[in-house]
Amino acid sequence: MSQLDALNLVDQLHERLIDFGTSGAFTYDAALRQAVSRAWSRGGVDGLVGDIWVEASRASKSSGLTLRQFAEQGEFDAQLAEQLAETGAVTDEIKLYLHQVESIRAAGASSADDRPAIGVTAGTGGGKTESFLLPVLNQLCQTPRRTAGGIRALILYPMNALVNDQVERLEGWLAGQSRVSFFHFTSETPENAKDANAMGLPKAAAHRFRTRQQARGKENTQGEKATGGLQPDILVTNYSMLEYMLCRPQDAVFFSSALEAVVLDEAHLYSGVGGGDHVAAAATDAPLQRTVITDFANRNQCDTRRDSR
Repeated sequence: MSQLDALNLVDQLHERLIDFGTSGAFTYDAALRQAVSRAWSRGGVDGLVGDIWVEASRASKSSGLTLRQFAEQGEFDAQLAEQLAETGAVTDEIKLYLHQVESIRAAGASSADDRPAIGVTAGTGGGKTESFLLPVLNQLCQTPRRTAGGIRALILYPMNALVNDQVERLEGWLAGQSRVSFFHFTSETPENAKDANAMGLPKAAAHRFRTRQQARGKENTQGEKATGGLQPDILVTNYSMLEYMLCRPQDAVFFSSALEAVVLDEAHLYSGVGGGDHVAAAATDAPLQRTVITDFANRNQCDTRRDSR
């Protein structure tokens, strides 16, 4: 099996960038091209390409348990475990990481009056997403909705690309069941069934809301006008859209005492005016019963205060 020579790759990249930047398409003067080439050929921070950065990544510890075995111990919803195994999301061949098990247990051991903030950090491929999705889905399946209106879980991302990735994952995990529903709300989300049809989007399903109007309870699954419809259990959005939602009267139906969990994925990116203020507004606008902070670097930048009203 061939291996990647990282040092050789850096040298090749360096040379190709210099050749590209000093080509005749950008620089007509030969003397200038030579001067630029000499300057960019220097090593380290003085040149065009910095020194290679090598960082060790430790493998996450295994719990030795599959999700089905965890469910058989009574610590996870058995029907949900079966659903995830059938969809290939978490099969019987996959052993849960220790931090995933600890996250599920910490969330399951909490009460309505004592909801912990759970922070998970792990390397790439370390199962951080499962560390918040599994506890949240388990909570939604094992406890009844407290009130008819409003979302039960909010999953927040700093950008639409990450929202779309999570939507694909949830679609794969939850398709074919009706116990838990989700909806993604971004600038790309159609307002109503007419817009959705024009965009060629799939029809609404029991596990997934299709339009903003349906998620507000004003359209049914066929796209017909309705009143008093339920909101999805899970809302996936970005912090900019969340700020708009908190300001718009038509979106007030999403936020109520039904809210049980808030997930901040890639939370280390929420800092300063660009993110922290929006997160703080979201955390204090509704009575949050549980705050789950995932993949964070600085908890001081993530205001997760409970509403004291």
